Amino acid sequence: KEFRIMIGYLCVYVVMYDAFQKVDGGTRGEGDLGDEHNPDDLRIEFYEWLASYENVTHHTLVGLQNIEDPKVVFGEMDIDNGGVVLLGEWCQYLAKKEVQANTMLGSFLNISTMVKEERHDTKKDSTIQAASSKDTTTTTNSTDTSPKDEAKKESALKPDCRFKGEAMVTLGTGVSQDARDFVDSFRVLGQENDEAKKLRNQEWDHCDFNSNGLISLAECDLWIKE
Repeated sequence: KEFRIMIGYLCVYVVMYDAFQKVDGGTRGEGDLGDEHNPDDLRIEFYEWLASYENVTHHTLVGLQNIEDPKVVFGEMDIDNGGVVLLGEWCQYLAKKEVQANTMLGSFLNISTMVKEERHDTKKDSTIQAASSKDTTTTTNSTDTSPKDEAKKESALKPDCRFKGEAMVTLGTGVSQDARDFVDSFRVLGQENDEAKKLRNQEWDHCDFNSNGLISLAECDLWIKE
């Protein structure tokens, strides 16, 4: 379940990054490093935004469409008021706009928002319960649990959390070919059908290199590169 969501998130954020590249340094989102006057530095200056915001309106991302006042939008993106928009701020802004617009993509992205809020509340409750149990609990027999069992306990998604439909972003006409190729490589894995589930199980085995029932960040990174 988490694996499918992760695959979808990979593709969503690749498209967001693709749009970011088109603005940062005035590049085309195709691996170009910009020029000596406008280098890609993974942050968007205000002048870069003014010069290029109209070039990303066809990425099918709500936050980049129908912009009436680019100065106001830049201010909303610049969360820490640092005078530049960092990639994290860019993605956070775009995700928020999708959620606010109640789009299909927004309902998908909202999973992580709900999880963060619930985990924050759960962590506080667990701390209180642990402190109470410490005073009343006597010695108990320890039981061995597998990493997979522990993963289920710490899962970011509720057992009944089921995102219906394709866990994927729609590719607009402004998306670069590099980003399209990446998304097309994973698109079938994000679908909600039996064939996609079978393929995900196969890819899970490839991704879980040490066969411990969990996928680490390093394993995920290697799997994506392969």
